[in-house]
Amino acid sequence: MEAKGSVALTLCVALAAGCAVSGPITPLESSQSGFDGAVYAGQTTVINAKTQTSEQYRVFNQAATGFVPNSANIADAESRAKTYCNDKGKQLRVLSLTTSPAALLPGNFPRAELVFECVNGVTQETKYDQLLKLKSLLDNNAISEAEFADEKRKILNSE
Repeated sequence: MEAKGSVALTLCVALAAGCAVSGPITPLESSQSGFDGAVYAGQTTVINAKTQTSEQYRVFNQAATGFVPNSANIADAESRAKTYCNDKGKQLRVLSLTTSPAALLPGNFPRAELVFECVNGVTQETKYDQLLKLKSLLDNNAISEAEFADEKRKILNSE
């Protein structure tokens, strides 16, 4: 299963002069961040502390244009990480999220990188915990006010 994510998929859009990058899932210790050496450094939000026994992984996404919301990059990275952990028979536990600045600047394509671990057992997160994390993303400009409101509504309406 690990061969699925072993090759980075790059789709270059000739007219937009940008590339969408969906990087492989890699062990944190042996990989480099997609934000290393970038003109615009990312903003990191710590979500959970690492557990004592698990290995950490990294997954990176970058949009091809500045018109893609960062929430789409985050959702794609999270979906890929969840599938990766599910394939190992484990649960996804996100440790941190790094996103590009919200400002629409030349060369500042929306980017998102998750650092995560795959853990045993079911981890139930309360609505309060979800809202705290969502508010942290808003405070760090990882998501917009509109994205915050939409996600908050989803959390509050979930069962």
